[in-house]
Amino acid sequence: MNLQPCAALLALSLSVPAVEHRSEASALRARCDVSLETQRAGRIVAPVLLGAEDRAELQKAETGNADLLEMRAGELSDRDWTIIAIAAAVVLLIIVL
Repeated sequence: MNLQPCAALLALSLSVPAVEHRSEASALRARCDVSLETQRAGRIVAPVLLGAEDRAELQKAETGNADLLEMRAGELSDRDWTIIAIAAAVVLLIIVL
């Protein structure tokens, strides 16, 4: 039995995926767009600092708009209390029945 051709064939078959991997990796690097780096997930970005002018505009908008004051988190409106009361009554009715 001649082992030399079998060994050469085995070595060749094992080296083909490595060569393909290198060529595929270089093709992917060539197609890499540097501008996409800013959109990468998990990238840490420093927060944008607001200037005094921007803060003054935000303060003016907050005090000048009554709808914004009503939408502030943590404050319940009369409509919210009504919905809570109806939901509590339904739950109480289900428990009693």
